[in-house]
Amino acid sequence: MQLITGQVTMWLAAVALCAGVHAGEHGKPSHGQRAPASRMRVVPVATTPGEPAHGWQYFRDPRHSRAVVISPGGDYYYSHGEGLALVYRAGGGASAEHDSR
Repeated sequence: MQLITGQVTMWLAAVALCAGVHAGEHGKPSHGQRAPASRMRVVPVATTPGEPAHGWQYFRDPRHSRAVVISPGGDYYYSHGEGLALVYRAGGGASAEHDSR
């Protein structure tokens, strides 16, 4: 009986040791499964106050033909290569309107 108790104790110690080694790794994707970093890049725009584009922020991902534009008021526009669509209106929530800017 004492031999079995000793074996069980060693088995439990080994399981506890292995569980500690693998704790926290269950949610991490392997190196080959990680999603690539965003390719969005800032589009520099040199404007002065009073010009139509002043205060607007432009971002694009040429690899996937995507763009994001943020208005001075906080409205967000998204394009997937076919013009801009208003996707968020500051203070008003989501929107499905389309804009041809």
